Amino acid sequence: MIDDSFVQFEGAFAGNTIRAYRADFNRFSRWSCEEGIDPLDARPEDLAAYIKWRMPTSSSGSIERAVAGLGTIYRLSDRADITKTSAVVLAIKIMYRQKGRDRSRQYP
Repeated sequence: MIDDSFVQFEGAFAGNTIRAYRADFNRFSRWSCEEGIDPLDARPEDLAAYIKWRMPTSSSGSIERAVAGLGTIYRLSDRADITKTSAVVLAIKIMYRQKGRDRSRQYP
């Protein structure tokens, strides 16, 4: 089912963007399955737990990008965008307080 969504993204997004969305979704999906959660029906609390799980090993920018990509996938798959809920917003704020914001720029 999610593969159908990625096929629909063709032409609407750059190839690298689609690859990043797919990689981020696959990583979230693997974590979700290990936790006994359907990634397409994850609750905000589940995504907040995922953010907390990634914090020790990922930069804040990587986590932020992954959450944004998941939000796009949910919205364009006609699912509720759990990335905008208070649980997820608070998890991101906690992440920023603990890790800081990734201020790197692609272009100097």
